[in-house]
Amino acid sequence: MKKLFLVLLFFILIPQVVALTESLEIGEYTVTYSYDENDVEAGESFNIKVILTNDGENKSDIRFEFEEDFPFKFKDEDDLKISLLGEEESRSASFRIEVDEDARSQEYELEFRLEDEDDDYDDEIDIKVDSNQPELIIGDVRSVPLIITPDRDNIQLTITVQNIGGGDANFVRARLELPEGFTSSNSYSDISNLGSIGESEGKEAIFFIDTAKVLDSGAFEADLILEYEDPNDNNKASRLKFDLPVKGRPQFIVSDFEVSPGEVPIGTDDAEVRITITNIGFEEGKETSVRVFESSDIPFEFNEKTRTIGSLKNGESGTGVFTFNVDSNAKTNDYIVKIQIRTVSEGNVYISDETISIEIRESERGNLGVIISLIVLIILVIILIFSVTKLRSRK
Repeated sequence: MKKLFLVLLFFILIPQVVALTESLEIGEYTVTYSYDENDVEAGESFNIKVILTNDGENKSDIRFEFEEDFPFKFKDEDDLKISLLGEEESRSASFRIEVDEDARSQEYELEFRLEDEDDDYDDEIDIKVDSNQPELIIGDVRSVPLIITPDRDNIQLTITVQNIGGGDANFVRARLELPEGFTSSNSYSDISNLGSIGESEGKEAIFFIDTAKVLDSGAFEADLILEYEDPNDNNKASRLKFDLPVKGRPQFIVSDFEVSPGEVPIGTDDAEVRITITNIGFEEGKETSVRVFESSDIPFEFNEKTRTIGSLKNGESGTGVFTFNVDSNAKTNDYIVKIQIRTVSEGNVYISDETISIEIRESERGNLGVIISLIVLIILVIILIFSVTKLRSRK
């Protein structure tokens, strides 16, 4: 009984060999291959045995050759040469293959070529590699606000980095590279330190970005640079691409304004300002209107405060005309007037603010009165001097 127990314990403790054997029918050949699945690990070597059987008539000048490609590298020979192979005859060979240490936990194709004096064939063998190497991918990209539009600051970009590999990634550092039309909100908002990301885990990298004033609709390709250490303390880096979807919108500027008269006199009624706006955005703006704002600092009053312009496509302009009356007590100055432009696109309302300057000056009538008063004063002084002189001469 004791001997039986020791025998059973011996077989339990011996590691089991998991041999995978499969066959491929190629032309008039059968290619049978086998290898130990437990040996196929990144950074290690394994043996694969190939048996080539001739299912047809006699064949000559036969060559079976593996094609070396990542992550497989042959340590010795990579081919089997047979001068003559008879009907139902077989030949075999073993190959030693080294797996690259950077291989991921996945299936790879090991390609081979089989040829003889008449035919040639290409095929591949699927081999599953186990690895302790981390593999970092982008799992999700989110933004706040949800829709990225032009001329926005401090857009929060959250990128989920997932590890689908067979080992931990340590000291992970994510750096954002943005395409033209995007900038980081500040000097450090394009870097995120994530620490360790374990196997099958994920972490979020948060960045803050700004968009240019003018930006077309579409998907803009950005890069996420990941630097980390693998379980073997080797420094690794990967570059992952992702899209930043942008929804363009109508964008307006005050492209011109004209005040009539150019220098508005104090006390003027029905002075006129013509405000021209231009759509520099890439989407049509509908129900577009221009509004002027009054304040206690402005010594004039607009007769109408809003003008409707309508629909304007990219590059199109429209003009709103406003009349205003200037207070008689106004002071000469250049006054800043706030302008608000409102438009609608696909159900969304967009509002932008601009300013114009209106110059108020003394009226010519007021200046003429001053001149006449001075002339009269001078005449009176002359008469007074003349009268005093005449009186003295009589004495």
